Amino acid sequence: MKKYPRIARLSTLNIVRHQCFDYEFSPFRTDFVGEGGAGKSMIGDLLQLICVGTKAFHSPTKGTGPRQPSTLVLRSEGGGTDVGYAFLNIEKNKEQYVVIGIYLESSGASNMFIVQNGHDFDPNSVLNTFDQKLGVEDFIKDNKILPIAELKNHLLDNRDLTCESWDQTVRYHQLLYNNDILPIDLSINYRTLENYAKIIQAFSRESLDINKSEKLQSFLFGDDKEKELVSRFYAAIEELSEDFKQFEHNRDEIAELKLRQLNLSALLELKKLSEEKHKLYISNAYALCNSEIERLTSKISERLGYYEQATLLLPKLKDELSRKLERIESEITLLNTEWSIAIEERNDWKKKHDQQQEFGKWLESLNVSEEGLEAIYHTHQQSKVRLEKRKLLEEKCILHNADIRILEKLESKNTALQLAEIYKSNETEIDFKRKLLSLNNINEQDSLAKWVLNLGQNLTKEQEGVIRKFHDLNYKTTAPAEQGTKYVPEPLKLIESLQLSGFSETGYWLNLGGVIEHIDTNFEAIFDKGTSAIRSYFENQSVSLKTELDALEKTQKATAKMQAVLDELDNPDTFIEAWREEIQLSDQLEVLPLHKMEYSEFKLFRESYANRLNIAEKLDESQRKFDRLDCNRRNLNTLQDNLERRFSTFQTIVEPQEISSLKLRFKITSNNSKNFDDILAALDLSEDYYATFDEFYTTEINCISHAHQVVQLDKELESIQLTRNSVYIQDPEWLDTQTDAILLDREQVDKLEENYKNSLQEYIIKYNTLCNTFLKEKAKRFENTGDFQGLCYEVLPSEIVNETTLENEIIEKIDIYLREINLKNKKLNHRKLLKLQDVIEKVQQEVSDQIYNVNFIRRFLNEEDKIITGDLKVVLDFKAPLFNHEWMSVFLDSIGKDLELGGEDTLFDSLKTISNDLEKYPTLQEKLRESFYKSGGSRSLKPKVEELLNPKSYYGLKFAIRNKEGLKNDGSTSQAYSAIALLCMAKLRLIDYSQNRGKDKGAIRFMAIDEAEGLGSNFDMLYKLALDNDYQILSLSINPNKVDLKNQYIYLLQNSRENTNINYDPIPIFGLTNV
Repeated sequence: MKKYPRIARLSTLNIVRHQCFDYEFSPFRTDFVGEGGAGKSMIGDLLQLICVGTKAFHSPTKGTGPRQPSTLVLRSEGGGTDVGYAFLNIEKNKEQYVVIGIYLESSGASNMFIVQNGHDFDPNSVLNTFDQKLGVEDFIKDNKILPIAELKNHLLDNRDLTCESWDQTVRYHQLLYNNDILPIDLSINYRTLENYAKIIQAFSRESLDINKSEKLQSFLFGDDKEKELVSRFYAAIEELSEDFKQFEHNRDEIAELKLRQLNLSALLELKKLSEEKHKLYISNAYALCNSEIERLTSKISERLGYYEQATLLLPKLKDELSRKLERIESEITLLNTEWSIAIEERNDWKKKHDQQQEFGKWLESLNVSEEGLEAIYHTHQQSKVRLEKRKLLEEKCILHNADIRILEKLESKNTALQLAEIYKSNETEIDFKRKLLSLNNINEQDSLAKWVLNLGQNLTKEQEGVIRKFHDLNYKTTAPAEQGTKYVPEPLKLIESLQLSGFSETGYWLNLGGVIEHIDTNFEAIFDKGTSAIRSYFENQSVSLKTELDALEKTQKATAKMQAVLDELDNPDTFIEAWREEIQLSDQLEVLPLHKMEYSEFKLFRESYANRLNIAEKLDESQRKFDRLDCNRRNLNTLQDNLERRFSTFQTIVEPQEISSLKLRFKITSNNSKNFDDILAALDLSEDYYATFDEFYTTEINCISHAHQVVQLDKELESIQLTRNSVYIQDPEWLDTQTDAILLDREQVDKLEENYKNSLQEYIIKYNTLCNTFLKEKAKRFENTGDFQGLCYEVLPSEIVNETTLENEIIEKIDIYLREINLKNKKLNHRKLLKLQDVIEKVQQEVSDQIYNVNFIRRFLNEEDKIITGDLKVVLDFKAPLFNHEWMSVFLDSIGKDLELGGEDTLFDSLKTISNDLEKYPTLQEKLRESFYKSGGSRSLKPKVEELLNPKSYYGLKFAIRNKEGLKNDGSTSQAYSAIALLCMAKLRLIDYSQNRGKDKGAIRFMAIDEAEGLGSNFDMLYKLALDNDYQILSLSINPNKVDLKNQYIYLLQNSRENTNINYDPIPIFGLTNV
């Protein structure tokens, strides 16, 4: 039996030939049996798809064309995209499951998915199991197969399970490996995934070419490693090629660089002279401009100050007026709030005062105490509620034509339930009466009553008891249409051969062929009185039953109508209780306003009456407060009206735009803030605010003077500022450092400018000459620019000139640059040897790893239980390689000794052997071949680089079936399949062992063995190996093969004759396995 985890169920939904089935899997062996085309091999294909996905999938089945995953989906007639599912219930522990599977679309799209009892699908998370297997019905909603996106919500809503899907398989395979479902981490690389898929395919009789060494090696180890080594080698070639070209190029540049250095040095001297004269000119021009700007700025500021002092006060007065209005508005708002509160308080107390007066009138009118009035109020209110309920009940009865007298028979509580029980009891009685009426119908030709009438002879009481018994059970004398219903074809034979087994107080026991039945004789006999008496009896019975049935049906209709009435009422018991009571209202209370009053309102009236003395006092106090606030409110409103009129006529000072702009630029501020504070103080102390403010306004409006003309002065200032800016931007950093310039006049500054321009012209002439000499067609781009640094960038290598390079350092940098090139030439050879050493080490290591793995497989195949029919063994042997791998060890030893003597440009270079020998070979390809020759390889071989880098070139393999004497045996078809199956198991064991570091990993393992019945006794060997190595077996054959009732499930697959893509439902045969 397969250990946990194992496959518990395969489910298929809308899959060709397996349209909607749940296949339970035996813990060890499950067989699928059927004719060709019944879909047996498709079982193996579905398992392969679920484990590896669509990318690495390949079906071993040979048909008219390749079997693609999208063709497995059953197509509908609509022509749209159809979907299908195949999934496995993996039993992790006893009755603990997770689901893994694949979702397919006919369009070719697919998704892998996992269902668990948790929400974490991180690759390292633990999948949570659930205790009920999922089947195809869980993936269907309203007879519709759900797409994967809708399935997730469906499973969450209906099973509280979480489904996650992926269109790529990496995270899916990581989860399966980390949760011990797959024995191998298929996410590592595509090679691992493809190898695992090939193993599954080989179990299903996919043909493997194992007669050629390279094919066998490729199956066991793939081709990725040699591709990786070749790619690494050519990447090293690409990396090193540029260094060699750069060295050759730099040597030719040396002479040209020296010539350019001399010309650039002369140009640099002219450039420095021009720059010195330029600085002398701009420093003096800048100082002269600053002096003029300072003079004009002072003059403009003084004149604008006079204007500001004359015009600033009025806007402030207007602002103060605006603020005063805002304050008044706030005061009025606050006062209005207080006024509103006061009037509301007064009205509240007035209302309470009115309430207590009204309450007192009620007491006087009814001549009762407060408590007595409240008692009368409650009684009246309760009576009103009951009368309303009674009226509503009667209206509902009229609406539904229901007889309200039915309620007289019911108790006060649970009336709806009582009525339902009455209805149910009546329904049962009606059904019983109808059956009796049918039984007493002597006109029914095949009834037992009709048979007795036609018999024409009297019956004993024992015989009549039998006839009554079966007549009541509605037994007929003719065969009924429904299967399973009993009948009495020969009643006379029955009553003439009664076998009595004993008697009781009310009858006797009848033996009916081993079945003892009690027959009742406690009745008045009628079958001994003649035909007319019997007929009269049954006719009377029918009339009586019909009368009773009519009465019952009438009662039932009345009951149903009353049920409809009660269904429309909330708490119907209260309505019925109100209907039964005698209720009267107080006529005296009806005329008072309180008969319509809610209790909360009635309570307020009573509380006001109790507090009537305090209410009168509060009412008087609130009235006085309201009168005081109302007077203040009227005074503030009057002041507000006066000030608003002044504000609306306040004269606005229209200031010219030029003056406004100048004031902003020169930051003109008023020095009258102290005077304005005095004005504010005077206003605050004034008893008549409006009169005082109006006096200040009238005085200041006459003090406005017109602005002095300062616009022309400003234009003169702007002109001098533009001149200064044009000077400043020529060298701002240097000018910012000049603080001690001697102030010259305008004529002296103009002379300095002329000297600078003459020096600059001389520099430009020399600069243009060099541009034409060295730049050729690029000269136009640089001509007249004077860009010395840009010229250096163009005519010198970038390694010499950068932003920080000084011009007088150029020659020194050229010398350093050339020495570095010579050193790079030495480093080139050293780097190539290091790259070569690294590649050969990796080839040698891979050769060693593959040989070790071959020996691992050989040991597996050589184990005693790996015997196939005919006492034959499967053998994997080495054969002569293309090259001897020892040359790599020789080379690595030699190069290692050379490297111990140091790197390039050392005192021990002459002692190096293979390093010096290989230096004259410029390319890495040539160095590799010469390394092979100089380390023992024959020059007659002429190896290709790819062959030297291929680990499979250093060993050969041959796979065969041999007898005890070691002689090769070609083997039968079944023996060859068994040999390949053993090789696949060995490879799977190797991958499992390598990934899990030699530890056994719990996981699902299975062999889908196609055409199993053709294996003969080899099947027994695979059976035992599967048992020993924790595999589940899937046997696929036409007929049952080596049936084991204990450890085997069998499914009989049947082709449908109506549709070639659909099977009949499979027939399962379950073994006796203790799951």
